[in-house]
Amino acid sequence: MILDPSGEPVHPQSLLDREVEFLQEPSAYPEAADTVQVIETHMAWVFLVGPSAYKLKKCIDRPGMDFTTPTARRRDAWAEVRLNRRLAPTVYRGVQTINRSEDGMLSINGPGEVVDWLVHMRRLPEEAAVPKRLEAGTLSAQDVRAIARRLARFYDAASPVGMTASTYVRRFRERFRFNEEVLRTPVFEVPDAPISSAFDALTAALASPHFPVRERATAVVDGHGDLRPEHIYLAPYPLIIDCIAFDRDLRLIDPIHELAFFTMECDRDGAAWVHE
Repeated sequence: MILDPSGEPVHPQSLLDREVEFLQEPSAYPEAADTVQVIETHMAWVFLVGPSAYKLKKCIDRPGMDFTTPTARRRDAWAEVRLNRRLAPTVYRGVQTINRSEDGMLSINGPGEVVDWLVHMRRLPEEAAVPKRLEAGTLSAQDVRAIARRLARFYDAASPVGMTASTYVRRFRERFRFNEEVLRTPVFEVPDAPISSAFDALTAALASPHFPVRERATAVVDGHGDLRPEHIYLAPYPLIIDCIAFDRDLRLIDPIHELAFFTMECDRDGAAWVHE
């Protein structure tokens, strides 16, 4: 068994490879299905099986996140379900376990020791995602108003975190410096010039009088943190998935800025009319 410096067991890559192979088999699931569709992201694998989706977190260790230990992976799985139920209560069904029996066989919620955790979700129709609706030309102003009303209720119900405007701006500066340090690490092989140019522009924008910072300490809430169009489904009412669960600091935001991020992403997708 491999231990990290704190004495916590580290999830071995060989076992993770076996789990991914196991989860690609339709017979692994309680749902009746002939195929399993696998989607790999930079942080997880998602397995689409009949009416369900299962997410398995990767054993990654990167600046700001470490999912190499069982404790961290279990905690993150439950946090993802709890936080995403705020805006998609009918989607996030709970956490399932991957078990390994004495003879080494893997199963979902079966006998033996728990070796990993799966976030269990209801599978959403791909065509209901906002980008697909934009691509098909079927996203309407009424749909956008429905999304806005859903988010307005969410922000109204959220408890303010009591952050002052100066602290809010300082957090942006700290995050800029952190991101710049990460991008300058040799593994990314990014030239210095574009990094310096980008962060000089960001720093200037933050100091600009056009950057809206509300002085009220009640303006900042625990929001979504990653409000991109691909995370919003109209099925038929708005369901908003995949909030940032691993870092609360990234979710602490003024709703004005979170909505601005969403409209900027829509603008990039050729739908500038969304913020009109």
